Amino acid sequence: MSQGDYLPDGETEFAAWFENFTTQCEVYENELGLDSATYGTIALSNQTFDAKLAASVTAKEVSKGATADKNNARKASTQLIRSYANQWKANPAISDKILGDLGIVSSTSAGPVTKVTGLAITGCSDGNNVLKWNKNGNAPGTNFIIESRLNSSNTWAFVAATTKSSYVHIDQIPGEFTWYRILSTRAGKNSGYCAQVSVYSDSGDSELKIAA
Repeated sequence: MSQGDYLPDGETEFAAWFENFTTQCEVYENELGLDSATYGTIALSNQTFDAKLAASVTAKEVSKGATADKNNARKASTQLIRSYANQWKANPAISDKILGDLGIVSSTSAGPVTKVTGLAITGCSDGNNVLKWNKNGNAPGTNFIIESRLNSSNTWAFVAATTKSSYVHIDQIPGEFTWYRILSTRAGKNSGYCAQVSVYSDSGDSELKIAA
């Protein structure tokens, strides 16, 4: 309420005040010298404001919901796009022109694209294989493409792409002998794969045990 004024500033407070004002106008209609037409004008004004206030509140809630839906859709779309883009950028058979036409070439091109170093994997009893590595001087914006294969297979499978220097490969089988390798890629240039490292192996680059 403004100083010296009886009308509240807030919309909700004003609505309550107006409702009471309208009710009291009806109660004291004779004392106030109001005829039915005049009272009807006040009551209609009250109803109109209430309706517009309710519509405004609903619109704000709808807007919030629409914004949240938009943000979720943007997140899902971004994840989908990056998943495909990272695989395509890691595929030497796809030309730089195609990548450029798709608009998925990183604007960050400073420095060489190098193989990561120090890849290490810890297998955990909850089925998570935790990968960590050294970026080896790769510039920001470099994508690291992670692939894996079971020791019993000759086929490498795409796991994930990240710009970070660690990744958790979830829902794996604790104790299952698995190899991993990483490819660095940026602006259509690839480093080649780092040395493959295994988890739960009896031989090879890394012999790791199940971690709690």
